[in-house]
Amino acid sequence: MSRLKSDTEHLYITTIGDGYDCFLQSNNTTILRTSNAGINVTGHVTLSGNVSTVGVNGTGPIYTSGNIGKDSGDYFTFTTDTKLDLYLNGSNEFMFGANGDFHADGDLVAFSTTISSDERIKHNIRIVDDALEKTSQLRGVQFDWNKDNTPSAGVIAQDVAKVLPEAVKSVKGLSDEQEFLTVNYDALTSLLIESIKELKGRIEELENKVG
Repeated sequence: MSRLKSDTEHLYITTIGDGYDCFLQSNNTTILRTSNAGINVTGHVTLSGNVSTVGVNGTGPIYTSGNIGKDSGDYFTFTTDTKLDLYLNGSNEFMFGANGDFHADGDLVAFSTTISSDERIKHNIRIVDDALEKTSQLRGVQFDWNKDNTPSAGVIAQDVAKVLPEAVKSVKGLSDEQEFLTVNYDALTSLLIESIKELKGRIEELENKVG
C-alpha cells in the first residue's frame, strides 16, 4: 500500500508494509528506486549541499560503480578491487593500490615521515656482508627525468639490484603502463653504515701498524 501526499512545500510518498518499493521514472525509465535496503540511482547524482543519510553520517555503506567527485575532471574512481584513482584537472595524479602501495605523480611533501623498524617485527636479521665492495659498485649519478626534464640525482635501480636486491621493487605506473624499477633509499643506509664500519676498521688497523 502506498500514499501520495503534498503540501505547499513538500511532496511525500509513503509505502506501508514489508517489500514495498518506491520507483521514480523518467521517460518510462526508472532513475530512482527506494526500498528497505536503501536507494538505487541510475545516472549522475549532483549535490549542491551536504548529504545526510545513514550511509554517510551513520553506520550504513555507500556504494557506486561510477566516479565520486566535483566534476568530470576532479574525482575519485574505483577500478574493480585493485585500486582507487584520484583525478585532478583531468589527470590521474594519485593511486591507492590493493596491495597497500600509494603512488603519486609528483613529490610527497610532509612535516616528517617515519618507517616501521622495530626489531620485534623483523626476523632473519643479519649484517650486510662486503658492504664496502657492494657500495663501490654503485654509481652516484645526476640525471634528468624523461617526464618533464626535471634535473635530479641518485642511483640506478639496475645497479642496486645487483648488490642489494631487497632494496629494489618492480611496480606499475598510475595508469598500469609498463612496469619500472623503484629503489628503497632507506634500505641503502644499511650499505653505507656497514661501509663506514669497514673503513673505520681498516683505518684503525693502519694506525696500529704505524704506531
